[in-house]
Amino acid sequence: MKIPFLLIVMFLGLSCTNKIANSDKSESISSSASKIKQPQATNTRDTTLIDTLFPKSWEGKWGGTLEIFKGFRKGYETPMELHVLPDTVAGKYSWHIIYGEDKVEGLRDYDLYVVDPLKGLYRVDENNSIAMESYYFADKLASLFEVEGNILLSTVEKRGDQLIWEIFAGKMEPVSVTGDTIIGTDTISPVSTFPIKVMQRAVLNRM
Repeated sequence: MKIPFLLIVMFLGLSCTNKIANSDKSESISSSASKIKQPQATNTRDTTLIDTLFPKSWEGKWGGTLEIFKGFRKGYETPMELHVLPDTVAGKYSWHIIYGEDKVEGLRDYDLYVVDPLKGLYRVDENNSIAMESYYFADKLASLFEVEGNILLSTVEKRGDQLIWEIFAGKMEPVSVTGDTIIGTDTISPVSTFPIKVMQRAVLNRM
């Protein structure tokens, strides 16, 4: 996986590489497009609500500074842009991310597919065989995924005239397991707690 995961794993002490041939890209795009479902709105109000919320209200180019924290210390920052623009293909938007000053080298030309907006289901396709389901709740798009033993929670939230981009990451190995006992007549289930080692955050404004 490319940045932002590569930025995160620098602070986790991990390595991750992905080299995908251009032929894989075209196959991924075709595969994702074939899976797109057109929204089946139950009435006019549903359709109107979908059109005015996500991703239409997010359309445009957004920019700001990406910051990565390990604990309370900021370890890295770089310029960041997010371009959310409609495609000529119905139900498809650009989800282009740019990291750093070099807008060619730093471009991650991902796509966002509308899968089932009435259920809040979308897919971010990295066009390198990786495509991740994302879920929309109350003007926030979220995805939860695992890479090489690390779990990442990624969210992008529209707050007023800004987008707040955040990723929390840590190992899938629990730091503690509590519960798993009986107290009186109550059976307490075991609860595993997982570490959060890195936070990535950017406040993006319309450009």
